[in-house]
Amino acid sequence: FAGLRPWLGRVNGSMCGDSPFGLWSINSVELRALASWVNFSEKNDAVVPLSGCPAPAGAKLSRDPRGEHYLASVNHYDLTCRHGDGWWGKHRKPCTWYRAMAERAAAAAR
Repeated sequence: FAGLRPWLGRVNGSMCGDSPFGLWSINSVELRALASWVNFSEKNDAVVPLSGCPAPAGAKLSRDPRGEHYLASVNHYDLTCRHGDGWWGKHRKPCTWYRAMAERAAAAAR
């Protein structure tokens, strides 16, 4: 991620996952298996370890989907919002985060 460093100062939001299983979906078992095979030594979303989360230096990750830098209990596929939001818990709402970021951008443009 060294190539991203020059751009991180322009980042106004980020979302990272820390659950290989994520939301219950058709991909949950395969991504959990992948994470086990890769044998990450830290929390991960089955593809990216948490240390690879592209949040700017000093950014505080939050479990609130309305926060700028969101740490969700979802897997890499769930981060794309392909499976919607989780049914319970603020820490399982990737679609809500995208919506909040869009609202924030729209408000800033006014």
